Amino acid sequence: MKSTNINKEVKIKKNQENVCPICCADDLNYGSMQPCESGIYYFWDCYKCGASGKEFYNTVFSSHGQVKTKCGNEVLNEHGY
Repeated sequence: MKSTNINKEVKIKKNQENVCPICCADDLNYGSMQPCESGIYYFWDCYKCGASGKEFYNTVFSSHGQVKTKCGNEVLNEHGY
């Protein structure tokens, strides 16, 4: 659902992780990680200006780990897990 309370005069100043997009402070309070379609996001609040939002991250496949056969035998990958 889209917000109906949009301030068109305030612009995003910086689009960088760990930085408030409104006041550019690197003083964000993060909430829990949440899954989304292409990755994850974190809720955040800025300690300096009070802004809040979500910080999105795209995820990419890395490797399999903690694999077990049908019999329960562990199979290690190239990283040893």
